[in-house]
Amino acid sequence: MKKGFPGYTAYGQPGPESPRVSDNVDEERRFYERQCLAAIFAEFATQTNSADLLRRERGLELRGIELEGTYPDTQLLIKFFDRDRREAPRRFPLWADVSVIGGNKRMSPRAVASLILTNLQEP
Repeated sequence: MKKGFPGYTAYGQPGPESPRVSDNVDEERRFYERQCLAAIFAEFATQTNSADLLRRERGLELRGIELEGTYPDTQLLIKFFDRDRREAPRRFPLWADVSVIGGNKRMSPRAVASLILTNLQEP
């Protein structure tokens, strides 16, 4: 049996195993988590209307994004201020069942980022 977690393709489509980062499963998990972090940064950077939309419609001003915790409890922590300038963090678990597709395949980091943005924009 191979070590590591199954691969992914863009938008969570099942695909071949991703290239091996190392023989250490913990390093591969952390690599995936960092890819998800980079993907959410990219989503906010390339979809400039996302941050504006959150500010206008939800009253949330983006303040930062970081990884919090370790496997299996790793979360993407997205820090916001609300309309009253109070901290309004949102947490998204990366290893939750919602990010698993097709049995045991993980969603791609890009698909995870898109799902998070969708969840943030909905009331």
